[in-house]
Amino acid sequence: MSVKKLIRQAARSLKGAHGNLSAVEYVRASIARDIIRERKALGLTQEQLAKLSGVRQETICRLETGLHSPMVCTVEKIERALKRAAAQNRDRHGVVKRS
Repeated sequence: MSVKKLIRQAARSLKGAHGNLSAVEYVRASIARDIIRERKALGLTQEQLAKLSGVRQETICRLETGLHSPMVCTVEKIERALKRAAAQNRDRHGVVKRS
């Protein structure tokens, strides 16, 4: 999911102080969930994703906990790396890429 889409989604689900997540917490949790889900689906470790994206493994770990607010450029690097890994995975398994 793109960063802009996450922000729009968070804005729609702003929740008050009734035990629900704040917008910032929601975005953090959404980013964490998406990174974990996509990384595991591709069979990547945090270290492998870090190398592919050019960020430190510790950064991947912090983002996956959902306790830290990532910079947009960091999330974009990770997103590009996950897309490249998915494309390489499809190519390896003989799936034709559609444009």
